[in-house]
Amino acid sequence: MQKGFEIREYTRQDQQSFKKFYSTIENKKKQSQVLHALVQSQRAKRTWQAGIVGVIGIHISQWINGRLSFSSVPTIFLELILWSAGLGFVWYKLLCREYENKVQQAIERIPNELASIQKNEKSNAWVMVNNENEIVGTVALKFENGEGKIGYLTGQESQTRLQLVQNAFRFGRTNKIQVISKWGHEDSKCNFTIRTLIDRYPMHDLFSPTALDHDLTYVDKTRNIGLFVLPTQVSLLTRLTLLDLSHNKLVKLPSSLDQLRHLKHLNISHNRLTQLPSSIYSLCKLTHLDMSFNPFTRVSANLARLSQLNLLDLSNTEIIFIPAELLSLTMTTIRFENCHKLSEELNQKLQHNPVSLVENCARQIIQPILFDLIQGKKKKKDKRQQLLFQQLPKHILHYLSRPKACSSCGGPYFKSFVARYRIIQRQDESWIPIEYKLCSAHWNNEKDRILTLFSDAPQRYLPTTTEPCHLKLVPPSLQQQ
Repeated sequence: MQKGFEIREYTRQDQQSFKKFYSTIENKKKQSQVLHALVQSQRAKRTWQAGIVGVIGIHISQWINGRLSFSSVPTIFLELILWSAGLGFVWYKLLCREYENKVQQAIERIPNELASIQKNEKSNAWVMVNNENEIVGTVALKFENGEGKIGYLTGQESQTRLQLVQNAFRFGRTNKIQVISKWGHEDSKCNFTIRTLIDRYPMHDLFSPTALDHDLTYVDKTRNIGLFVLPTQVSLLTRLTLLDLSHNKLVKLPSSLDQLRHLKHLNISHNRLTQLPSSIYSLCKLTHLDMSFNPFTRVSANLARLSQLNLLDLSNTEIIFIPAELLSLTMTTIRFENCHKLSEELNQKLQHNPVSLVENCARQIIQPILFDLIQGKKKKKDKRQQLLFQQLPKHILHYLSRPKACSSCGGPYFKSFVARYRIIQRQDESWIPIEYKLCSAHWNNEKDRILTLFSDAPQRYLPTTTEPCHLKLVPPSLQQQ
């Protein structure tokens, strides 16, 4: 708590003090808010455009009749400037009056709403006051529909806002509120919006590494706030069980998401994502993953490692095939609605190039290492093997550190694989194309595929596992290169 400040519950006696405080902070924002509203106002734009067209139209008609010469061009520009300035001033005054009326309505409404919130035992409102008992910040937590919603967060200093939000979270934890999200206030009938500061400063209030990482134990809903990048500090919120990042403009997710070890529900729908970080596949407690309405063209086979998934939503994406590994998620509901690029006709080529010498040698080297890792065997370090890896060029080490698993035998491959396809029927009678990536041509048709299920395991067979195998072939000093 800041020295000389106190957070206490809001009371009816605070109404006049709150009105004065709210009026002060809104008047400080008046100019910027009104100018922003003026830029966004479609009515002002149409009026300005009509005037410009009128001025130019008058002078064009004069030019056609021969009553206008080139010497009049500066006069035309002066008329356009005067029209724009005069119209801008008029609209500025109109929007100022509209803003003042809106603020006055809010000043009369909010104190009553803060008082009514406190009628619910799981809801409350607080004010922060200074030594002179003047309000310097407010926050409210309203419990409805099973959620605690934070709103009316005001305060000019970031530290004030943070302490108020922390107080609301502690109240929510004490009252066993499972989900806490933000509570917005918007009025679509006006060109500007009286919004809470939690809407304006969501990143600072929710992802500050010194503020809410120990208090935010339930959920963070940062949806529809125009995020392009998710701050890496989100990894500090290790107690999160639900993270809603939908309806933003995210193009990439941070690799530090694997720190959210308790995460069960992740919603990244309605963004601009084309791939997921590999760290996502380490979230072993994840039960709900919504990837819909993103321009994904491929889905990683590593999603099969999320064995606790109940729902995987891939609807309205641009995926073409589904990895065969996802068939192992037998208890998972996978949605594909409106994936218009899912192929119904497969052009399966039986011809393929043989693997390169580098690929073949890499498979021979890595297979026994992976086998021991999967089996959990702890073998004594082979000095000759260590010396071999130390002498290998950096690009070869990086090559060996990125094996992939065959969809049939589980054996390793790197860049060369044989693609095979099947179309399977789902329970809803829809047909889904499945892609197999094989280390060699184990089968060419459905009959061959069934026979391989009962044949002896190939030489490079590896047992299936949902656990990641951590290869430590590349020294830490070279991993960033």
